[in-house]
Amino acid sequence: MVDVKISKVPGDQPARSDCSAAQVPMSLTDVPSVSLAQVADILGSDSIYRGTQAIEQVHFRGAVGDNRKVRASNLFLAMPGAHVHGMAFASQALKSGAACLATTPSGWEQYGETLPEETPVVISENLPKRAGEISALAWGHPFRRLRNFGVTGTNGKTTTTFMISHILRALGHKTGLMGTVCVDIDGHAQPAELTTPQPWDVQGIGALMVDRGIQDCVMEVSSHALTLGRVRPLVFDVAAFSNLTQDHLDFHSDMEDYFLAKAKLFKAENSRTQVVLIDNPWGLRLAKELGNFPHVHTLSLTGGQARWQGQFNVEKDSAEGGATLTLKQSDNPAEELRVYIGLPGVFNVENAALALVSVLAAGHTIPEISQALGPRFMPEIPGRMELVGSAPRVVVDFAHNPDGLEQALSSLQKITEGKLIVVFGATGERDRDKRPKMARIVAAYADAVFVTDDDPHEEDPAQIRAEVMAGFDNEPEGYAINVDDRAKAIDWAIKLAKAQDTVLVAGRGHESHQALGRAMIEMDDRVLCREALRRHHGGGAQ
Repeated sequence: MVDVKISKVPGDQPARSDCSAAQVPMSLTDVPSVSLAQVADILGSDSIYRGTQAIEQVHFRGAVGDNRKVRASNLFLAMPGAHVHGMAFASQALKSGAACLATTPSGWEQYGETLPEETPVVISENLPKRAGEISALAWGHPFRRLRNFGVTGTNGKTTTTFMISHILRALGHKTGLMGTVCVDIDGHAQPAELTTPQPWDVQGIGALMVDRGIQDCVMEVSSHALTLGRVRPLVFDVAAFSNLTQDHLDFHSDMEDYFLAKAKLFKAENSRTQVVLIDNPWGLRLAKELGNFPHVHTLSLTGGQARWQGQFNVEKDSAEGGATLTLKQSDNPAEELRVYIGLPGVFNVENAALALVSVLAAGHTIPEISQALGPRFMPEIPGRMELVGSAPRVVVDFAHNPDGLEQALSSLQKITEGKLIVVFGATGERDRDKRPKMARIVAAYADAVFVTDDDPHEEDPAQIRAEVMAGFDNEPEGYAINVDDRAKAIDWAIKLAKAQDTVLVAGRGHESHQALGRAMIEMDDRVLCREALRRHHGGGAQ
């Protein structure tokens, strides 16, 4: 059988904690052969076939939407792009070994005449909507052979997925993870391109997980993915909701539209069991709308009426500033799960409780999990409240929206003896309304502030910083310093800090490259922080 290779997924070298790994393509030898006629059936009666060979006789294995990832016998999905239609790259895909194509009428009209007459092509307006189903067919419906956990919400998706994976591995399961930080298959990881990959990548990675003997797949599911159908037709065994706060309003028309996109994951056709944290208005609304669904597991840490009840105590004297969580089921209060969460912040207790209930909802028991985890739950989540220095304390976090910043700052303020110093900015080409809001939140907690560039993309960095600085209009002159070089801002903040102070570097977390214009510049906040600690404090780096 022909080997089908995909290059996006991880290689055979152990991943470091930052989820980087050698990009070694892996072969998939059991992907079934599929007829192009089956693709036409999915696309519907309006699809058109062009080619000299009978459509039933055209076969392929695997599907990709990037001509650079095409391998022998693949189907190339030539999709409309933000700037260029995928059909512009059809000739390169064929040269790389693509067996056939699927595209839209507009793509065919622009580029169809450039292809050899014998090229097998299916053309349909339905292709963008049906790409998920086609990709699942092309890769052998891998998720039917996995137990699947999906996590959505504005903040906490990454941390919660890492926590679920950590618990499952402690239980002896082989897990795969897809999310903002990386794609990880049983400890072999590679940096991610999107929070939720494109549908052909989702299914291809799923096929690789099956090939590698994975039992459980844990996935971050973004609102973009739900709106654009990237996870279709995957049905999650467990779907979990963390919270909803302002973000991505450059993509969604308003918060209602944002919520409705997230809520799609919890429909019966998309998930079998639902877990909802109700300690926020949107979670409470979602739980009420789900009503008497038989498999809904509601969760509260504030005394709300929920199936699962949690209580916690922040351990201020612990090095991590973590908390001890006690979790009970309302109809069986005698049995409880008690564990120390080794990450700072109430929001991390919420993330841990959501992860634990998700695993419990999947059928595992409190005694099982207690024995597997022991008394301390200490998962490592790259770029999420990641401690990179101790004297001064230096923390790198992905917080890039108002709620995320407030949660990080309020948590650090409680465990900081000295000053709280913050380095942050705002992403370009995204929701501009949140920029001054983020500044006002920072002003409520921080003693000193450095406003710098996050990922400007193709927006003017100086204009972005100016819009952030506008939120400090009620603060004294010199309180917030505008610095056009992120490395310089980090260095300045750490140089200023004393041993008892805390420096929060927010916004980019695990990211190792900065998007400046159309260029990607190597930049890792954690590396910059460690270098500054060595320069100014003689070490102190973790």
